[in-house]
Amino acid sequence: MTKFFADGEASDPSYVMWRDEPCYAVGRERVERLWSRYEPFCPDHHFLVEAKAHFLQRTWEMHLACVLMDHGPALRKPPPTGPDICIDSDPPIWVEAVAVGPGEGADRVQSREERQYEDGTDDPNVWAGDLPSEESLILRCTNALETKLSAFRRYRKAGVVAERDSCIVAISFAAIDDAFYFFNYAEIPIVIKALFGIGRDMLSYAREGDAPPRWFHPHRPRTTKNSGTAVLANVFSAGHANEISGVFATAWDLANSSDSGEKLMFVNNPRARNVISPGTFPFGSEFIARDGNIARQHWSPFNPLTGGPWPLPAG
Repeated sequence: MTKFFADGEASDPSYVMWRDEPCYAVGRERVERLWSRYEPFCPDHHFLVEAKAHFLQRTWEMHLACVLMDHGPALRKPPPTGPDICIDSDPPIWVEAVAVGPGEGADRVQSREERQYEDGTDDPNVWAGDLPSEESLILRCTNALETKLSAFRRYRKAGVVAERDSCIVAISFAAIDDAFYFFNYAEIPIVIKALFGIGRDMLSYAREGDAPPRWFHPHRPRTTKNSGTAVLANVFSAGHANEISGVFATAWDLANSSDSGEKLMFVNNPRARNVISPGTFPFGSEFIARDGNIARQHWSPFNPLTGGPWPLPAG
C-alpha cells in the first residue's frame, strides 16, 4: 500500500501545506485513510503525481468515491481510459469528477481583491466587498458540464460506457472564493439555477392596491458571455443533456467537510436517457424536479435551514 503524500517538490501550495504543516497532522491522517480505501479502485496510474499539482481535484474525487462506498453499492475499478469512478450496479453508474477554478479572461469569477469595496473597512483582518456574480458561477458550471459530457461521449464511442449505463458529473466549487454562499439551501443553490434556467431572485410590487410584495424567479434559459455568446443554462429542464443522469456538487473542500457526505448535493436529471431512481444516494441533499417544482430530500443533518419546493419558471 502506497502513501498519498510524498517528499519532494510539489507545485500546489495546498499539497505542501497539508503534507508539511503541523496543524494539518489530523488532516494528513484522514487523507491517508481515504487513499487507503480508494487506491484499489483508482484507475489513474499517475494519481499521486497529479495530486502534487492538483490537490483539490484529486482529493475531491477520492472523497466522493469513499462517500459512495459508505452509502451505496460497491465500486469497481474503471479501466485506465474510462471515467474516474464506477459504481458496480446493474447497469453501472459512471462518475466524472472535476474541481472548477475561477476561470480566465473576461468571464472569470472575479477574485476577492477585484470585488473588494474601496471604501470598506480599515481593519486589515476584515474583508468587505461583493459576492461573485451568479452569471460567472453559472458559466463555470455549464463549462464543466459541457467538458464532461464530451468526455462521456468519447467513453461511449470507445465502448467503455454502454448506452444503458448512467453517467454523472461531479463538480466541486471549493476552489472559488465565496462560492459556498450560493449553496444556501434556504435559497435556490446556484447549480439548480444553472441546470433548470432559473433566474436571480426578484421582488415584485403591486402597481395598485394593497397586495404585498412577492419574491419570484424569472426564466433564465441562457446566460451570456462578455463576448456576446449565449450559453444554455437550462440543459436539464430543456432536455439538452439527457446523456447525463445527474450532477453531484459541493462548495466545500476536504478541510470543511466530513466523511459522511452531508455537504454534498445530488441533482437528478428528470429528462435523462437513463434516469437514476430517487434515493440511490442517501446522503447530503437530493434535488428532484417533478410536477413543476424542484423538491429537496434532506438525507443528512447538515444546514437545518429548510428550502424548497421551488417552482420551475415557465418557459
